[in-house]
Amino acid sequence: MEKRSGHTGGNVADLYIMGEKIMFGHSNMDLDCFGSLSMARYLYPGHLMVRSGRIHPVAKNLYTVYRDHLEMITAKELKKHSIDEVVIMDTRQYDRVKEYFRFIPDFSGKITVYDHHCETDCDIPGASVYDGDFGANTSMLCMELLKRDIHVDENDATIALAGIYADTGNFSHGNVTGRDFQAAQYLMEHGASLNAVGKLLSKLREEHQVSLFHRLLNTIQFHNIQGYSIITSWMKLEGQMAGLAAVIERIFEVEDADAYIAVFELEKEGSHLLIGRAGNPRIDLNIIMNSFGGAGHPQAASALIKNSSGFPIYAHLLNMLEQRLKHALTSMELMREAVTISRKMTLLDSALRLEESGNSGAPVVDEDERLVGMITLRDIQKGRKAGQMNAPVHAYMTRNVIHADRNTTIREIEQMFYRHDIGHLPILEDEKVVGQVTRSDYIKFLQNNGDFREIIPQE
Repeated sequence: MEKRSGHTGGNVADLYIMGEKIMFGHSNMDLDCFGSLSMARYLYPGHLMVRSGRIHPVAKNLYTVYRDHLEMITAKELKKHSIDEVVIMDTRQYDRVKEYFRFIPDFSGKITVYDHHCETDCDIPGASVYDGDFGANTSMLCMELLKRDIHVDENDATIALAGIYADTGNFSHGNVTGRDFQAAQYLMEHGASLNAVGKLLSKLREEHQVSLFHRLLNTIQFHNIQGYSIITSWMKLEGQMAGLAAVIERIFEVEDADAYIAVFELEKEGSHLLIGRAGNPRIDLNIIMNSFGGAGHPQAASALIKNSSGFPIYAHLLNMLEQRLKHALTSMELMREAVTISRKMTLLDSALRLEESGNSGAPVVDEDERLVGMITLRDIQKGRKAGQMNAPVHAYMTRNVIHADRNTTIREIEQMFYRHDIGHLPILEDEKVVGQVTRSDYIKFLQNNGDFREIIPQE
């Protein structure tokens, strides 16, 4: 296909003349929203880009730097136009775009939506929705441009790459797909600047953010809820502050937890603000925040609860977590069948049994099937070098064995592997071995994004 560019290069005044078609993202525009719009301008040349009256603090630096390049008008300026087509980015919920429609109350034209939140129903009347499985909405637009062989400006490529990095948590969120990486490659090939992206994503720039970071650390509460490590904090503020989300993200990076939710009581506004971050794929913060009228992603979501002064929001949040979280996965979902070695067996017999079972190690048990040790191929190799293959297995086994039970969570198993540098973890019930979790089982669990159903026990 012929290579082409959709950017007109004109100024805002030129666009006013042909500005009967517009495109915008959700209110409180974030980096993914700006990234989506920077790519959509190539699919919809001539459409006027409109910005929200609210820009997410993390995206304000980007907008400040690229304001002239983006050439956006405000939602209020839509009153000057007769609009016949609307393209919406990164949401399919009317409440998140009603800010714009308030200024075009008689609009009855075509509406097209590009939104990667596939789990959300569209409540925008008459909208045609394009969606897909992407970690960032910007990636969906990039893949369409790649398919059409459209070239983009290096500034737009940088804006888009910042959007992908932000919405995928630097490609660490559980919803990241291979197409997000393809989109990033496409943008890099078109001149996206990693240096600029790094500066745009840098956190805690302001003195008040650093101060809040340390204050919040002192308020953190640790909880074990449904087997998850959850941290929460509660703090009073006079009102909303710029950069709160960046502070929450930084604390979540520092603390080793499955999720972090901060509750801010905004005294002047009589409201509460909830901001959450999660790293465990079984924790969906979007569901939790929806209960408070908020929204977001499974890994990052927030909610503003107006007129809630005096209401015990923090206690309500803890109750909600108890009710809504699925119980954490345990060793029962991950363990393989127990292959045991009798302590009376020789090293040679043990080697043959391990070879037959395809295991590199196995628990050693006594006559009552109780755990007494662990033998691995590495231990047997020591006996082979010493010419002691007929020696009893108990002479070479490890005696102080780290073990778990059926209710040990995957997170706890992970910590055991890291802390004790072991490759095999026997699972006990009433002191008897009922299963085993190996390091390779855990690796497969990670590779399948925490979906134990796809794990095939194989050492």
